[in-house]
Amino acid sequence: MSQITVRDIPEDVLLLLREEAVGGHTSLNAVILAALADHAERRSRRLRLQRLLPEFDALQQHILEARGGQVTTDSALLLREDRGR
Repeated sequence: MSQITVRDIPEDVLLLLREEAVGGHTSLNAVILAALADHAERRSRRLRLQRLLPEFDALQQHILEARGGQVTTDSALLLREDRGR
């Protein structure tokens, strides 16, 4: 496991972290590790989403083109179409 040193932690942030540790009956180190892991997971999800957005945009464009530019379909039209089958 790696170690890091964090300096100049604002007092209000440290107080909140300590309160969480005491309230959760755990160590300050465990609270900080959980916060770092949570941050890393959110960042990882955000990066994956940024990589997927172009694919989503292309799929949205494909669907829009397949519908002839119509964003939504009127449900009455769909019912009529189903009844005609």
